[in-house]
Amino acid sequence: MPADCAPLFFHTYVTQQLNHQDRARLPQFIAHSARRFRHAFHLWHERGQRATHPRLVLRHFARGQIVSERLLAYAGAHVCWLKWRDLASAQA
Repeated sequence: MPADCAPLFFHTYVTQQLNHQDRARLPQFIAHSARRFRHAFHLWHERGQRATHPRLVLRHFARGQIVSERLLAYAGAHVCWLKWRDLASAQA
């Protein structure tokens, strides 16, 4: 990819297919991959270990450093339903 683009790393439920070691390394792999871009984004739909419902989360990187992370919505499995958060009042 050209260095002047802003890539989006996206996955949904992929971590459930990984072993524990690879699951733990995925965030570092994405941050490392994002370092060569001025801005990059990571969007994922997963159910966290403590979450009641799967979440749709967006992380923004600047040169590989996390700038912000936002919970955008709660969603059912395979996004059979979606409840958007009120982003105007949500904290970054």
